[in-house]
Amino acid sequence: MIGFKKYQGTGNDFILMKDIEKIDNLDNFVIDICDRRFGVGADGFMYPGESEVADVFMHFYNSDGLRADMCGNGLRCFSKYVYNEGIIDKKDFTVETLAGIMEINLEVVDGEVVSVTEKIGTPVFTPSAVPVATKKDRFINETVKCSDREYSVSSILMGVPHTVVKVDSMDKDELLKYGMEISELDIYPVKINVNFTEVLSDSEINVDTWERGIGNTLACGTGSCASVYILNHLGMVGKKVDVNVPGGRLNIEILDGDVLQLTGPAEMIYEGTY
Repeated sequence: MIGFKKYQGTGNDFILMKDIEKIDNLDNFVIDICDRRFGVGADGFMYPGESEVADVFMHFYNSDGLRADMCGNGLRCFSKYVYNEGIIDKKDFTVETLAGIMEINLEVVDGEVVSVTEKIGTPVFTPSAVPVATKKDRFINETVKCSDREYSVSSILMGVPHTVVKVDSMDKDELLKYGMEISELDIYPVKINVNFTEVLSDSEINVDTWERGIGNTLACGTGSCASVYILNHLGMVGKKVDVNVPGGRLNIEILDGDVLQLTGPAEMIYEGTY
């Protein structure tokens, strides 16, 4: 038996553990424990590790057992977890991820972390970094063809690959069908996360995401950041934007140097043994 704790950030849920040395085959373990019918159920799995360049290292796996470089909502949950577990004893600290070092600030009230602010880096336009197969120097407002329709998409690296699709209104059936199709287009050699976005005003948008390796989730932090950045780049929103996702609301701000800052909640749901 091994102990775990489950956290959620705007509906994006994760399993966190410390004693992973007890696990023989971690990839298969992640698939089993994240299974929503036969396991605990989660969008992802994380555990802390030592870092030579930051206060702590965040190991992150999607529910399909594959490692991912970063996860915005996961990072908030991870940050609250390491604070609650006494692994980190300060409100401002750094977390190393495969996508780089992230700066964290915790808002703590009466000993309880009520929100987490994370600086999650600067978007990268370079197609080979995203990656997206194109000879152009940027893949912005480009047309892609699905089975029976076309979309205008913009693809960047926001820690992990994202493409942003502007729609007039949100339609869940449309996202479920075409989000998966766009994610698996041949131009995306490692697949891509797909964010359908609806602009409500220059300071508020709706975002719904199809995540590679997971499917449709209630929230995606890096996807929300990518959406705000692309829409700002296209002149549709400002630099401070409230993002409504199916699981709640996030606040995104574009800081000097095009650094994306995300603020949102993180909550421990329950703990147990597996």
